[in-house]
Amino acid sequence: MQASVTNEVVSTYSSNETGYISIADDGGVGELFPDVSVRIVDDDGKMRNMGESGTIMVRSPRMGSHYLWNADETRKHFIDGWFRTSDIGVVPAPGKLIVIGRADDMINIGGIKLAPYPIEERIRTIEGINDAVLMSHANEMGVAELHVFIERSDPALDERIGQALVAVLRRHVMTFAAHYATRFPRTLTGKVQRNALKARLAPGK
Repeated sequence: MQASVTNEVVSTYSSNETGYISIADDGGVGELFPDVSVRIVDDDGKMRNMGESGTIMVRSPRMGSHYLWNADETRKHFIDGWFRTSDIGVVPAPGKLIVIGRADDMINIGGIKLAPYPIEERIRTIEGINDAVLMSHANEMGVAELHVFIERSDPALDERIGQALVAVLRRHVMTFAAHYATRFPRTLTGKVQRNALKARLAPGK
C-alpha cells in the first residue's frame, strides 16, 4: 500500500546559527525570507558586487549572537551583527541567493573558485562516463592547475569524451588536465578515494 505524505517539496537554505534563510526554486535560485538580509564578501570581508561569488553573510532576527565557550569561533563568525557562514554563494538579484557550495570544498585555480560537485554532476551526464572527480594540484612552479579524473569503460571513447569535457569546463577555466581510468579506487562502501587519485599526481607517478 502506498501513502502520499505531501505533493509539494521545497528546498530551503538555513543554519543552526541563523534559522531559515531562503527557499530555492527548481533552478536552485533561492528567495530570501522577508526578514533576512544577505551580503557576499571576499576573503578580506569586503563586499562583492552583485553577481560575483564570495562568502555568504547573513543577518536575521532568529540568529544567535555567539558560540558558548568558544570566543575564537565567535569572533570569526559573528561580525558586527552579521553571521559569516562557511558557504560560497552569489546574489544574482536583490532578494535572491544562489548557494554554490561549502568554502572548504571549493577549488581555487588562479583566484577562480570552483564548486567541484555541481561540475562533476554535469560531467557524469556525458555519454560513456561512469564517474568524475575534479581537484586542483600545484605544478612544479607552485601554480594550481585543474585536474579531471574520468572513470569510463571504453578507452576508445577518450577523444570524444575529451571534446565534451572542453565544452563543460571552458566556461570555468582555460586549461585542464584529464586522466582516464577504467575504475577508480574505492572504499568498501563504494566511495571514491579522492586522496588515492590525488597521489597519482605526485612527481614520477
